[in-house]
Amino acid sequence: MGSTRPCDFLNMFVALGKKRPSAMVPILFNLHFQHSGYLVVVAIGICLTASWSVSLLTTDMTHAPRREPLGWRHAALALAGGLGVWATHFIAILAYRPDLLLRYDPFVTTVSALVGILTVGVPIVAITRVRSHKGRIVSAGMAGAGIWCMHAVGLTGMIDCIHVFSWPSNAAGLVMGTLLLSSWQVNRRWSRSRPIGCLVFASSICVTHFLSLSGDLVLGSVNDVPGSVLSPGLVAACMTFAVSVTCLGSLLTFARFKTTREEEAQTLKSVMESMSDGLVFIDREGRLRH
Repeated sequence: MGSTRPCDFLNMFVALGKKRPSAMVPILFNLHFQHSGYLVVVAIGICLTASWSVSLLTTDMTHAPRREPLGWRHAALALAGGLGVWATHFIAILAYRPDLLLRYDPFVTTVSALVGILTVGVPIVAITRVRSHKGRIVSAGMAGAGIWCMHAVGLTGMIDCIHVFSWPSNAAGLVMGTLLLSSWQVNRRWSRSRPIGCLVFASSICVTHFLSLSGDLVLGSVNDVPGSVLSPGLVAACMTFAVSVTCLGSLLTFARFKTTREEEAQTLKSVMESMSDGLVFIDREGRLRH
């Protein structure tokens, strides 16, 4: 479908509405509308995977005994936060109106990914670098506001449709997302829990997305051709999900290796201290104990 002016879309919908009222599609993005269950599952999977990666890296680096120098784990955290929000956003849009012929401008879509990394990923990294409690709360709040920024920029990339922002619902989504993610660092016990961090980050994404869209109006042409289960959008979503799971698996493996090395180092230290006192314990399997 080529580029179409908004007035052409309005004329098309008025003409179709006279012949077939069901062709008039004023769409409010609410949960009770028709949606694709396959893409919903993929969107939830991507959201939880990204959230767990963010929580895993953030809690590990924030509460480490010594501040870790900036490195690949900080870059991975920024990408997991920014691109996780970005991927969840676009898959969720595809999921909740799969019958619409929606396309995205490649340039704006790329910019929205960069916005996600800068406004969500970078503040999340800042949480691991700031030592003051208030500084972490502010950084988390900035990341929560960044979720809405990425969401808003991403929606402007839709073409071949008419999209009207609802400022009250978007303001509510911005405020709720900011408050939710800030609460992660307000409560000191929550900030140390990986499961709670995962749930709070995922909830911030979902609340911001659905609350902001609840009042928006979108007019688009309807796809009368039944979609295949193996549609290009679903294939791309599944590939994104697979990459996310692979990255999470790598992070978990690295974390396990790191924990094992720390335990071995602690055991060796205790054994050396015991040897200096003339005490060495050997278990039945011939391993040194302390």
